[in-house]
Parts: sequence; C-alpha cells; structure tokens
Amino acid sequence: MRVKGVRKMKPKISINTRSLIRQEVAKELERQSSTIYRQAAEDLMPQALAFFLWTLQLNYGWGEKRLRRLVDDLHETDHLMNSPSPMHHRFNSLDCEKMLKDKFGIDVRAEFPIVVEDKKGQVIK
Repeated sequence: MRVKGVRKMKPKISINTRSLIRQEVAKELERQSSTIYRQAAEDLMPQALAFFLWTLQLNYGWGEKRLRRLVDDLHETDHLMNSPSPMHHRFNSLDCEKMLKDKFGIDVRAEFPIVVEDKKGQVIK
C-alpha cells in the first residue's frame, strides 16, 4: 500500500552485500533442506521396512530366517547401489522404480501416494 506524499525508501545495502546475503541464504537453505530430507528418511525408512516385513510375515507366513535373509539382501543391494560401477553410473532407487514399472507394471509412487494434511486435517496438495 502506498501512502500519498511518502517516498519509497531503498535499502542502503550495496549490491555486493546483497549478493553475499543471497549466497549465504542459498547455502543455509541447502543445509536445512539436506537436514530435513535426512530426518524424513531416518523416520520413513524403518517404518516402511517394518510395514513391508510385517506384511510378508502376516500374509505369506515368512519367518525369522526368510525375513533376516531379505534384510541382509537389502543391505547388500544398498551397498551395491552406493558403490561406483565400472560404467560410472550408480544404480539408485529411481532406477529401481523405473525397472519395476517397466518390467512388472508396478508404479510404486502411484501405489502409495503421499497424502499430507494440515493441522485441521485438510489435505495439502
């Protein structure tokens, strides 16, 4: 809102200082984004694995040996995915998603869409 007779004041910050502020804000945003992503992954991964293992036990009768073997195989796959390959391409979770969709028609993102609600229970899109 502009008030008649009042001039708009320009900030008295040099262009160099503004640039430095923008750079620092960008660095802080990246740092905080990484922290938030890491915290979300640390919360989500154990929950997803527990859900997956419990489903195998409940619906398919998998016992301790099969479940343990699967967990060990998941660790091995994770190790392979995080190791450099001879072709200089790391196989990642997006590659897994694509393979499941292409080979088996399973779109994991469509199967389990993330629904976020605000404090009032309204879905946030």
